[in-house]
Amino acid sequence: MKSITIKGSKRESVGKVATKALRNAGSVPCVLYGGGESLHFSAPELDFSKLVYTPNAHTVVITLDDGSKVNAILQDIQFHPLNDKILHVDFYRMFDDKEVAMNIPVKVEGAAPGVLISGGVLSLNKRKLRVKALPKNLPDSYCNKYFRIRAWE
Repeated sequence: MKSITIKGSKRESVGKVATKALRNAGSVPCVLYGGGESLHFSAPELDFSKLVYTPNAHTVVITLDDGSKVNAILQDIQFHPLNDKILHVDFYRMFDDKEVAMNIPVKVEGAAPGVLISGGVLSLNKRKLRVKALPKNLPDSYCNKYFRIRAWE
């Protein structure tokens, strides 16, 4: 699975005033859960564009100021109701020996014979599938093999 790097810095104060000052400076307050104690940090809002505004699923490598790196997945994200700016992001820490649940996009390759020959319409009921696996076994996407056909010559 592809991974995106986000550079963050730890937050000492987590109150309302400090959070508002972070947002005004162009940063997003974030929390990393899992593995005992939660970690509060902030990251620039532009770092999230490749993670949030894409249909693909990605893992995240969070690089902090002290040089430590943490593997995580996006758990939850909150947007402003009027201007759609990112208000807050929650991450979940991944461990190599612990399964993680994640939404994987469904991709359809080819076309069903009923669509090609009979003029039918293919409707996709689900765009994402909930998958639970070890981090090393997570797929980039789920491809439905039933819709694959060979091209006629």
